[in-house]
Amino acid sequence: MTNKGVDFNGIYFYQWFVPVVTWSSIFGAALGPIYAPLYWLSLVRSFAVLYCAVGISQCLHLFRAFDALNSEIFRSVSPTRPVPELDLEAIHGCRADNLLETHFSTEISLYHLIVLPNYNESVELLETTLKCLAEHPRAKTRYVVVLAMEAAEEQYEGKAKLLVAKFGSSFHLIFYTVHLKGPDELGVAANTNSAVRQAAAHLADTGYGTDEVIVTKIDADAEVPSLYLDALEREFRHAKDPFGMVFAPPVLFERNSDKVPRITRVMDFVWSALAWQQLHSDVGLPLSNFSISLQLLQEIEFLDTNAVSIAEDAHLFLKAFFKTRGRARLRGIFVPLNMACVKSREGAWWSDVRARFVQAERHFRGVNEMAYALKQTARCGLLGWRHARLLARVAEATLLPGLVPTYFVVSSVASAGAWLSLGGGSAELWAALASTAVLANALPPIMALLWLAFHRIRSLSRRELFGLPPEGLNCLGFTCDLLWMAVASLGFMYIPHVAAATRAVLPRQSLEYVRSPKPSKYLRQK
Repeated sequence: MTNKGVDFNGIYFYQWFVPVVTWSSIFGAALGPIYAPLYWLSLVRSFAVLYCAVGISQCLHLFRAFDALNSEIFRSVSPTRPVPELDLEAIHGCRADNLLETHFSTEISLYHLIVLPNYNESVELLETTLKCLAEHPRAKTRYVVVLAMEAAEEQYEGKAKLLVAKFGSSFHLIFYTVHLKGPDELGVAANTNSAVRQAAAHLADTGYGTDEVIVTKIDADAEVPSLYLDALEREFRHAKDPFGMVFAPPVLFERNSDKVPRITRVMDFVWSALAWQQLHSDVGLPLSNFSISLQLLQEIEFLDTNAVSIAEDAHLFLKAFFKTRGRARLRGIFVPLNMACVKSREGAWWSDVRARFVQAERHFRGVNEMAYALKQTARCGLLGWRHARLLARVAEATLLPGLVPTYFVVSSVASAGAWLSLGGGSAELWAALASTAVLANALPPIMALLWLAFHRIRSLSRRELFGLPPEGLNCLGFTCDLLWMAVASLGFMYIPHVAAATRAVLPRQSLEYVRSPKPSKYLRQK
């Protein structure tokens, strides 16, 4: 099913916003220091101040995320003891007295519809994901698992029947759906949308109410701790408006992080850290996995399936927000899902890097979410302060990856070249260049602090949730990670972002959806 109604009519005009801003900054970085150095340095200095503020905020939110994760783990191992004091209002941006109790009942009153979209994934990979779910204490009584298969995959039926037969007794219910690709459909959103619609119809026919079903979409390689679904239920039961909530877990990439090149691993960790830090807010963008009530999904007419909504995770919250006129809220569930880094089937270093680049370009096609947000804002007007914060969040996700390297690297080189070509320039120009350099040099310490905060989260999760030994952090390894982070930011963020932003306004034929593999033979086995 495609979406060509009022939500997307005329959206092409708004799709020009991100590429125009991106390319304007590139040309400005090349020409500004030469033709208007003082003006350009003032602009760069303003951007540096803004980004330093954003970076410090991200670091603080990561430290808060560690506290939230620690609280969830503490609660799980000792549910009858008081939970350590935690500023939930600061983490979630809303009143804490409606969120958590000091202890909670183990009784479950909800069914979990777990949707597992996949395309050309190996049986072994899907088995590891299903096995993790099957080990949950309530899997046989409350989990309804849907294998969302693509008809375009040659062996989909045999694979689906094999998995249903093997795990038939492990869950309350398990079945598969088949998606026939329609015109203009692109990406996993169409398969997920088809599966949820078919599953909702099946559950309605068998007597399940929409108010007792929570839909959780997970990636094919996602290992879901039972603690996540426990925390999800608790948050759902204690929310003031549970049918206006979109729940988002963070992710970690620990299933095969030791089997991929360091540059790939570092980039996935950065991607994960950026997702962790924004879950404190009630407006944000889920990453890969999300949970939402079936009732709210039906209210917003399920998922969109066209090329604009290719980032189905982020798009879901935006659609829910605008369809409910600002009622929908994001709730971060600070229990990470364990996923795998992209790994080529060849296993060679360069093949792995190339596969990660392909994945990065596909991820950054989410720049279209800026166009969608602007289009909906123009259509319905500003829906209050939360709406403004949401626009800022979308701008942070869709613009900063293309602006930070331009302003901090390209413009620094161009400015230095302009200063040298002018024989030292005026004192005013020198002062502007020096102050800009000072601000630009604040970037490495911020990145180092962010890395340290994220390392704490990884170590705690590996030890307490994934059964893995925590990785040590030494000076040499830490320095190498920071250096690789700079290279990865260029190769896996800046270049793919510019490419995706440019392709967003090119003809439809340029938007081929290419999936990156995650071979099961490279995954850690429990």
